[in-house]
Amino acid sequence: METPDPELAGPIAYDRALALHQVGGNPAIADELIGMMLAELPSQKAAMSVALQAADDQALRQVVHRIHGSASCCGTPAIKQASAALELAILQGELAQMPELHEKLQAAIDRLIALVGTTG
Repeated sequence: METPDPELAGPIAYDRALALHQVGGNPAIADELIGMMLAELPSQKAAMSVALQAADDQALRQVVHRIHGSASCCGTPAIKQASAALELAILQGELAQMPELHEKLQAAIDRLIALVGTTG
């Protein structure tokens, strides 16, 4: 039996069964949605970093909201959880938490890309 890596504790990067469930069991749609998400994530990661550095909460919230929306229908629970936490911190004005939550979301995105790959 494989020992779980403590670095990977928490929500998983990609849950194919969840992705299929979210699209009514249609694998073609699930594949298309995760492909679209993977294609957009690199530019979204960059936009988040720019917005955070510029202290542009509105721009940061917009990109995080889009990421959360994608994660909600693509079977990506780690990104969904991390983006929800960051979006809530932005809405509540919890500036001190934003850098740490941003890093968690970036790490979740990196884990997904490493696991599933990119489309390009």
